[in-house]
Amino acid sequence: MLAFALVGCDSALGLHGTEPADGPPPASWRGVFAHEAATGLLSTSYRFSAQAEAAGDLVVLQIVCQTSGMLGALDVAGAGWTFQKLGTVPVSDATYWAQSLAAVAPDTNTVTLTISATFSASGSCTAFHALGDEFANAAVDDHDEEMCYGDCVAHVVTSRPRDAVWGACTHAGLGLTIDPTFTAAADDGDGNLAEYRTTDDPSGTVESVPFHDAEMSSGVITAVSLYATP
Repeated sequence: MLAFALVGCDSALGLHGTEPADGPPPASWRGVFAHEAATGLLSTSYRFSAQAEAAGDLVVLQIVCQTSGMLGALDVAGAGWTFQKLGTVPVSDATYWAQSLAAVAPDTNTVTLTISATFSASGSCTAFHALGDEFANAAVDDHDEEMCYGDCVAHVVTSRPRDAVWGACTHAGLGLTIDPTFTAAADDGDGNLAEYRTTDDPSGTVESVPFHDAEMSSGVITAVSLYATP
């Protein structure tokens, strides 16, 4: 598991530390930012439009390329936006390559985002997926990225009291469901889902972020914990 900390960057992207128990209220979910599924492709890029609801909000995002090629990197870019890479899941049993990212919304303008796949040899993506959600008063605390088969679960450790937790799972089948203790978030319409939950837990809590699969398919999961900002 990797902890995410940036020094000298916009504070909304996250700085590990501690927060008193009487600190600000938990980060709050603002809405869906991305819910993309593009299948039947042979491409190294995919474009889609997105729009933040408020400048300064935090966007957390999972992007996925389905490929049998040797993928070296997966990126997303848009005019005025700066995405910070959190973690990567290399090609899994289902040939999914996943990248988790975070960005602070610069404005509320509609932006065209481009997912780009860079291959170490010739190759292309047969599908692209993007699941993303927007949170107000939030900063990245911790993150975890895992391959999975059947039920998917990732774990994040909180460094602040009352962190919110978010997860996204892209799966080969159509039997994926969110955990009943979470609230539904982004849904790409192709069986891949995101979820979130606010906690009352103290700092240092290991939070599980599970998804359930009735078809025992393989896939990839991203989990991010979010602490509240004033």
